[in-house]
Amino acid sequence: MDYIVSDETLRRTTHCRKKFACQNGGGKNICAAEDCVGGKVLFVTCSEHTPCAYRTSFGSGYTCWCPTRKEIHERFKI
Repeated sequence: MDYIVSDETLRRTTHCRKKFACQNGGGKNICAAEDCVGGKVLFVTCSEHTPCAYRTSFGSGYTCWCPTRKEIHERFKI
């Protein structure tokens, strides 16, 4: 299953170096969402250690600031 997001969200995702891999492959290439605070801060667990412009270290985990990943979380609950 591919995760389709709005054109506006794709336009705002200007720093993606992974060719929007989180949208494809049925969630195989996506960091697991742990929690979303206020609909703005998405806490994730990532199995891959490939650099991501939107992933930021936070304590022992990560936050994700990617507009595409956030919309996927909001729309598909993953």
